[in-house]
Amino acid sequence: MAGRTWRRRLSNLFLLVSALILEGVALFGVRSVLAAHQLEGQFVLMGEARLELPLPTADFWIAPTVQVPQPTIPVATESPLVDPTGIPPTQPLPTAIPPTATHAPPTLEPYPLVTLEALPTAIPIIPIVVPPTPLPAPTSSPEAVELPALPPVNSTGRIVRLAIPRLGVDRAVVPLGFTRSGNGTDWATDKLFATANRKDLIGQTITSVNPGEGGNIVLMGHNYDNGYYAWEGVFVNIKTLTPGDQIIAYTEGGGEYHYNVTLVKKVPWREENAEEAAKHFKFLGPTPSEQLTLVTCGGANVWPWQARLYVVAAPGP
Repeated sequence: MAGRTWRRRLSNLFLLVSALILEGVALFGVRSVLAAHQLEGQFVLMGEARLELPLPTADFWIAPTVQVPQPTIPVATESPLVDPTGIPPTQPLPTAIPPTATHAPPTLEPYPLVTLEALPTAIPIIPIVVPPTPLPAPTSSPEAVELPALPPVNSTGRIVRLAIPRLGVDRAVVPLGFTRSGNGTDWATDKLFATANRKDLIGQTITSVNPGEGGNIVLMGHNYDNGYYAWEGVFVNIKTLTPGDQIIAYTEGGGEYHYNVTLVKKVPWREENAEEAAKHFKFLGPTPSEQLTLVTCGGANVWPWQARLYVVAAPGP
């Protein structure tokens, strides 16, 4: 039953489409017949006026000649001039016009010529001598300007060994440069980690000065402990330092420099923005006087570290 219903519907649809096509063809034919009949019966709007211009004649392209009257010039005779209008003049015109100027032109006298021989051969130069004005004698001798004395530099090179007696730290120090990371440029502290053959190292930043040069000496180290790793970081216990504790730095030139702790401070490093960076730069940047700065991660002994721990020491006995 369902199949027959669909076939019936398709058949009806086909008949409907065929009827629409035949109707369209019939309408188009009727429209064509009506249009032809309208043209034959001249039912369309057409103008009845005939607009025509006369054809040009043979002499149309020949330019017409224009007769220009030539003026007649009267010939002068001994008789008075005759007015062309035919009206005689009241007084006869003279045959010649006497000159109106009665004075003779003035005669100009020639300007006397000057020969080259009369000119001087050279113009004498008269020197003008200006006597020098003597400078006034100084009333008093100028005072000598004293330059500020520079602090003496007693440097024997970079640090190669650092000792913190109270913590039992005695460790080698190496130069610390930069490296590229996912966040840009950072300190290359990975080489400071301990290995199976050696303990942790301390790094002296290449942007800091050496002992005896009167500036900021920055040393960095790790802080992990032996409870999580097989060994502990060299700066894991510097947070326990107190003012007065001694730090000793040994340089490559054989120098020995003593420093005393003056400040232990933990600075947050959560937002990592310009405002927080300025607080850290006070410890990492240059200083007007000599100081030793120890830096390590703070806030925890494992990552992530949300602070930095700074120990500042001044030169001492």
